Amino acid sequence: MTGVQTCALPIWGSQAAEAWAAGFTGSRGVYVGVIDEGIDFNHPDLAANIWTNPFDAADGIDNDGNGKIDDVHGWDFFNNDSTVYDGGTGDAHGTHVSGTIGGLGGNGIGVAGVNWDVTLISGKFLGVGGGTTANAILAVDYITQLKTSKGLNIVATSNSWGGGGFSQGLLDAINRGGDAGILFVAA
Repeated sequence: MTGVQTCALPIWGSQAAEAWAAGFTGSRGVYVGVIDEGIDFNHPDLAANIWTNPFDAADGIDNDGNGKIDDVHGWDFFNNDSTVYDGGTGDAHGTHVSGTIGGLGGNGIGVAGVNWDVTLISGKFLGVGGGTTANAILAVDYITQLKTSKGLNIVATSNSWGGGGFSQGLLDAINRGGDAGILFVAA
């Protein structure tokens, strides 16, 4: 056949195995905000990669002054509290996408994420039955504020949700994050 080229690498797939074999497994110094349902921060494939807020201990006080009391692993905008994982089916998707982003690899259990080492921050705004655009905006701004006020190396947010139609307020929040150097990744 003339004009046909072959490639030694697979045409489909991420080639993650090749990257991992070369020692590229991520860095805990890279942060990703998961704006979705909550994340099971005790999950054996995720626990090591869940952000623990060094600025706000779980003591009933807003130590970091951001208006969120005890936002230890992020914030739950759906319930307006610090419990970013309520369990059950209402938080399955946030845990799932977190595993894709940063599930520990090489440990012989569960799944391996693209990054074996990464720091995941929960911006939960979805629950059973969905969520609101207003709370999505709050979650995007929360992640942006963590980067701009605390200097966290937040490189992206994972936004595997949709619906509701166009919102200028949401676009403005996405742009504020973009201006801070945060890539808004949507599926």
